Amino acid sequence: MIFPKVLLGIFLSGLLAAFFPLARYMKLFDENTFQANLIVSFFGAMMYFGTIVGVNVVATMTHFGMHLGPAMSFLLSGPSVSLPEILALIPIIGRKKAVVYFAFVIIATSLSGMIFGFFC
Repeated sequence: MIFPKVLLGIFLSGLLAAFFPLARYMKLFDENTFQANLIVSFFGAMMYFGTIVGVNVVATMTHFGMHLGPAMSFLLSGPSVSLPEILALIPIIGRKKAVVYFAFVIIATSLSGMIFGFFC
């Protein structure tokens, strides 16, 4: 019963990545603001990829001008939670707990990236 939800999550993650081209939105992430960290954490959490792929994605984004704070937020949020994981967790722990977990990961990775960005 979980496999169709995982496939749906992978499909939705791919759609998000296709509709948000990287070079067009890099100007939003060239500074270490809470808004930039929050947006990057959200998109990092929605995408479904492993850590090895995430490092290459962040290398490309920093090449296009992303600040290191949002880059760290992206690196932390990707392995922490993803859309397929949330869809798989909802039947197990419930919708409210899954949403709270997702929100906590987004906020925690945003704050971590912002703190990291202050020292870079």
